[in-house]
Amino acid sequence: MIHARSLWVLLGLALLIATVLRLYRADELMIFSGDQGRDLMLMEQMIQTGEPLLLGPGSGVGQFNRGPAYYYLLAPALWLGNGAPFSALLFIIAADVAAVVMVFVVGRALLNPFAGIVAALLYACAQRPIQVARALSNPALLPFLMLVMVYALWQMIQGRERYLFVLVSAWLIAWQLHDQVWLLVIFFVEAYLFFRPRVHWRTILVALVLSGLLLAPFLYYESTHDASNMRAMLEYVRNSAVKPSSEGGIGNALNRLVSTLELLSYDFSDSPALRVIWISAVLASGIALLARVRKETPGAQFLCMLMGLPFLYLIWPGPIYALNVAIVLPIPCLIVGYGATLLAREQRTWQYVCLGVVVTLCGVNLVWLLQMLHTREPIGNSYATVRELTEYIRTRVGDEAFAFDYVTKRNNGDLAKPYYYMFQKGGMRLTSQGNAMHVWLYDPAGQSQKQDGLALRDVRVIVYASPVIRSNNILANNWKLQAHIGSASRDEGTQEMALHTQTVSDATNAVQRMVLDANRTYLLQFECRNQLSRGEQRVYVQALDRDKNVLNTWPNGGGYICPPTNEWTSGSILLETPADTARGAIYLRNRGEGTVWFRNVTLHHAELVPLN
Repeated sequence: MIHARSLWVLLGLALLIATVLRLYRADELMIFSGDQGRDLMLMEQMIQTGEPLLLGPGSGVGQFNRGPAYYYLLAPALWLGNGAPFSALLFIIAADVAAVVMVFVVGRALLNPFAGIVAALLYACAQRPIQVARALSNPALLPFLMLVMVYALWQMIQGRERYLFVLVSAWLIAWQLHDQVWLLVIFFVEAYLFFRPRVHWRTILVALVLSGLLLAPFLYYESTHDASNMRAMLEYVRNSAVKPSSEGGIGNALNRLVSTLELLSYDFSDSPALRVIWISAVLASGIALLARVRKETPGAQFLCMLMGLPFLYLIWPGPIYALNVAIVLPIPCLIVGYGATLLAREQRTWQYVCLGVVVTLCGVNLVWLLQMLHTREPIGNSYATVRELTEYIRTRVGDEAFAFDYVTKRNNGDLAKPYYYMFQKGGMRLTSQGNAMHVWLYDPAGQSQKQDGLALRDVRVIVYASPVIRSNNILANNWKLQAHIGSASRDEGTQEMALHTQTVSDATNAVQRMVLDANRTYLLQFECRNQLSRGEQRVYVQALDRDKNVLNTWPNGGGYICPPTNEWTSGSILLETPADTARGAIYLRNRGEGTVWFRNVTLHHAELVPLN
C-alpha cells in the first residue's frame, strides 16, 4: 500500500486545489439575484432585531416553506463579515472544501485509503461540485451533509448505533435546505433492509427528541399557523407530477434521468478526449462493481447501493440542473476510486501510476478552470454588477430618498431584492412613494439566464426627478370585487372599498382592467388603511399584451405593501409600460386576517425628466 505520509500530502494537495478553484474570483462572479437578496435581507433582519426566523426558503417544487436551518447556518458568517454577501458564500465554500475531506473519509471507510484519496482528488477539481460550491444557495451545502449522512449510516452498520444522532441531525438540516434529500430516504431504507443494523429503542427515543429540537422553529410556526406548510406538503404529494401514469409522464421521467447523468458526465475539461476518458472510467468502474458485488466486501456492496442514487431522479418532479443534483455529485468520484483500487490490486507501482494519472487530470482541469474563470465577464445578476451599479446610484442620489424599480421583460420582482439589500446596508434612503425621485434599472435582455449571461454593459441605470402629472384620472368606478373565501364591498357614497379575509391563506381582491398605451409612463395613487392581525395589504399593477400575457408587474418584489395601521396613508406606484403593452390590470389585495380599505385610487399619465 501507498505510504501514509504520501496520503496526507496528496490530501493536502486536494484541499489546496479545492480551495483555489472555489475561491478564485468568487466574489466577482457569484450570482447575486432574487433568492440571494431575499435570504440575506431575512438573515440581516434576524441579526439586527434578534427575532428568530421560523421558516426557511420556499420549496422549488411546491408552495410551501421548510425549516430555517439555512439561515441559522449562514447568519454567523454574515455577522462576522458585517453583512457582506461574500462572507456568507465563504461559509459554503468552506463546507465544500470540507466535503473533499469527507470524500476521503467515506472512501477509506467503505473501501481503502487509496480509493479515498483518488476520489478526494477527483472531487476537488471536478467542475460540477465547484459550480455548486460557488453558488450562494441552500442546496450548495448538500454534498457535505450527504457525505456525513453516508458515513454515519455506515458506522451504524458497523455497530456504532450512536451515529444515528449524526444521521438524523444531518438529514433534518439537509431537509430544511432542499427537497432532494427525500431521495436519500429510499437509499437509507434499502441499506437498512440489506444490512439490518441493530439500534436500541433508547437510541431511537433520544434521536426523536433531537429531531424535535432541530425542527423547533418550524414546528412552533406550524403549531401557531394551522400547520399550513405541512398541509401544503401533503397536498403537493397527493397532486404530484412524480407519478408516471401516462406515456408523457414516463418520457419526462427518462428525460430527468438523462439530464442528471449528463450533469455528472461533464466534470473534466472541455476536451472531448478527456470527457470520454472520464465517462469511460465511471462506466467501467460501475460495471465492474455491479459484476463483482456478490463477492465484494460489505463496504463495496454499500457503495453499489449508493451508486443507484442518481437513478432515483426518475421520480424527481422539478427541473434538473446542477443545484438539484447536489446530493449525487460525490458519487462518480467514489465509483472511480473503486475502479482505481481494482486496477492497482494492492501493487504499489500501479497505485502510483493511477495516482499519476489522477494528479495529471487534476492539473489539466485546474489550468482549464482557472483560465475559464479568469476570462469570464460578470453577468447582469453577479455580485460585481450589483455592487458597481449600487455605487453608481449612490453617487447620483446622494442623501435624498428615492424609489427604485427594476424594469425587465421577465416579470420577476425578486430581481430587485439584491439592490434593496445593498441599499439597506449602505444606509441609502429608499422609499416606496411613486412621486419621489426615481431610479430605474433597465434590463433590456430580461436579466441574465443561468447559462447565457447578460453582460454588465447591457444594463443601464437612469435617475429621474419626481414625476409630473400630465392627465386627469383615467380610471372608472368599475372595480370588480373578488372574494374567494372572504368578502368584499364598496360604499357607493364614499367609494371606499372594504376587503375582508378569514386567514392569511385567503386572498380577496378589487380588480380593474383598462387600456394602457405602450412605452408610456403612468402614476397610480391611492389611500389605504387596515385592521389585520396577520398578513399584508398590497397594491400592484400588471401590463398585458394583446393575448393577455403578463409583461411586467409593479412595483418589484410583489407589490406595494401598505403600512400596518388603521389610519389612512397615501401610496403611489410609478410604471413605464413595455413596448408590447395593450392592456393593464390594477389589483387591490387583502392577503391577511382581518379587513383592509382603499379609497381615492387614481391613475394618470406622467412625465419623467432624466437627471443623468
